[in-house]
Amino acid sequence: MRASRQEPSRRFVTGVIPPIAVCLFVAALFSVSATADSARTSNPSCHFGSRHYWGVGPNYARVDKGAFAGNCWTLWMKGGHQKRCYNLGIAGDQRVAGARGCDLRAWPPRASGWRQVLGATTGRQGGMVVMQITGRRVRYLRTRAGPGRPQRRIHQPTKRISPGEARRAHLRRNFRFAVARSPTPLCIRHVVAFDRHRARIGRFQRPCKL
Repeated sequence: MRASRQEPSRRFVTGVIPPIAVCLFVAALFSVSATADSARTSNPSCHFGSRHYWGVGPNYARVDKGAFAGNCWTLWMKGGHQKRCYNLGIAGDQRVAGARGCDLRAWPPRASGWRQVLGATTGRQGGMVVMQITGRRVRYLRTRAGPGRPQRRIHQPTKRISPGEARRAHLRRNFRFAVARSPTPLCIRHVVAFDRHRARIGRFQRPCKL
C-alpha cells in the first residue's frame, strides 16, 4: 500500500446489534468474515501509531494491527465504567473505514463461547476485517464463510491482550479475540471452536448476510 499525500476519505456508519445480555452499539457492516493471514506484516504507510488517522479517541490502547493485500488494519480497545469498547479500522485504496462499539457490561464470555462483534470494509469490492470475541478456553477457530459455494474455509488462532495492553486500556484479561481479514467482502456462516489441545469445544452458526 503506497503512501499518498492525499488525505483518504473516511466512512463511519452506525448501527445496533443486540446480543444476549449485551447492548452493543457498532459501526460499519456486521455480517462479515475474512481470511487468516499474517497480522505481523507491517507497512510504513499504514500510520499504525496515529490516533487521528484511525479516528481513535483517548484512553484506547492498540491491541492488534496488520497489513494484507494492499490494506492496513488496526484494533484498539478501552475499558472502564464496567464497559469494554472497541475501535476497528481498515484502510485501503485511499479510503479509511471504521467500526466502533461497546459492550455495556464487560462480563467475561462463556469459557467456550464465540461471538462476532463488529466488522468494517472499504467498499463492495474492497478489503474487510471482522472482530470476534471468545472465551478463554478457545484457542483456535475453524470457520466456513460465504457467500456462494464452495464455502471458504478459514483457520485462525485467537489472541489475548498483554498485561501492558490491559493496564493501558483499563481492561481485564478475561477474554480472547480474533480479527479475520479478507481482500473481498465475506460473511461467516459456521464456526467451530477448539481448545489448546485442538479438542472441539463449541460449534456456532449464523445467517450469511452481506
